[in-house]
Amino acid sequence: KSIRTITLSNGDEVKIRNEIITIAANSGLGISGITVEKDLLTRTNPEFGSYIISFNVYTRYPVFKSFIEEYERNMRFFTWDALIISRPEEKKDDPLALKIEDPEKVNFSIVSRVYYLK
Repeated sequence: KSIRTITLSNGDEVKIRNEIITIAANSGLGISGITVEKDLLTRTNPEFGSYIISFNVYTRYPVFKSFIEEYERNMRFFTWDALIISRPEEKKDDPLALKIEDPEKVNFSIVSRVYYLK
């Protein structure tokens, strides 16, 4: 299995988004709420810039762990800014509410920062 590395430059929002979606698909999970934004705080740094990436996944922990391992192998320079783990609430008295099909699945909300050289 080949390992791809993201080599970033200015203007690679689409490339980053596509790579994350591919990594998620290879790990067997869906991804939602993906955003890739240029980090305005690094715009004045003459040496490097960064993108802030955020997304959500709803899965079991072993699948999430596999995804994170693949993500770490594919991203060249990045930091984790936030990881929020939550269990969705099931409202038993509301027939239209979310029905939890697998009680071991949880929501993972991730924010990371990927760096590139200018």
